[in-house]
Amino acid sequence: MSTLYQFPFSHFCEKARWALDYKQHPYAVRNLLPLFHLTTTLRPGRKTSLPLLIEGDLRLQDSGEIIDYLDRRHPHKPLTPIPAEEARLAREWERVLDKDLGVTLRRWFYFHTLPDTPHARYFLEQDLPASRRHLFRLCFPLVRRAMQHRMRITPDTAASALDTLERTLDRLDTIVGGQPFLVGNHFSRADLTGAALLSPLRARGRTQEELQAIFSPPVWQWWKSFHQRPTSTWLEQMYRDYR
Repeated sequence: MSTLYQFPFSHFCEKARWALDYKQHPYAVRNLLPLFHLTTTLRPGRKTSLPLLIEGDLRLQDSGEIIDYLDRRHPHKPLTPIPAEEARLAREWERVLDKDLGVTLRRWFYFHTLPDTPHARYFLEQDLPASRRHLFRLCFPLVRRAMQHRMRITPDTAASALDTLERTLDRLDTIVGGQPFLVGNHFSRADLTGAALLSPLRARGRTQEELQAIFSPPVWQWWKSFHQRPTSTWLEQMYRDYR
């Protein structure tokens, strides 16, 4: 059986989880703590990022590589389109969305959330047992500084990230407002990537009051504007029909 090492709150880890579930590939989950995860990720290779999928001697430390592996292992439900041009477009969308949606949303979100300790801990402590939650709270100031450094979070990079994020969402609005999928006529790795990376913005049945309580004020204000976009409706459709 495969083991997925992950941060429960990470949208890149959600991308890997979604692919594994979509392919009905059996796996166990190991939740790690930021900073402490380095003792696990540095052993198989030089990368420090998650998700990390381990199966026997196989080590996959990138969500795109995990999708490639699952398509080879379970070809009957391809996430990569069969036509060559559609496959190229799907991979290109994935590359763009990883960089211009996933990285930018993460950087801008944590710029506003990490300094706000109660809101930051709400997201970072998801699915942690009580004993590890206590350890994490003791180490949180160190974890916060490490995350800000590793993600290159500054006022300038956060402002640039928001600009790129908004332009990427404008592009998505134009496309998903007129068609159900980003590439071709079927759900693909492009759709999975876009929806998974936007997953932190889903309401998930929460009330407006609950959402306002869990988001820092700047994120809450931006969240409300996001949910006026066609991409927000598309996001919920992807989760309803394919997750």
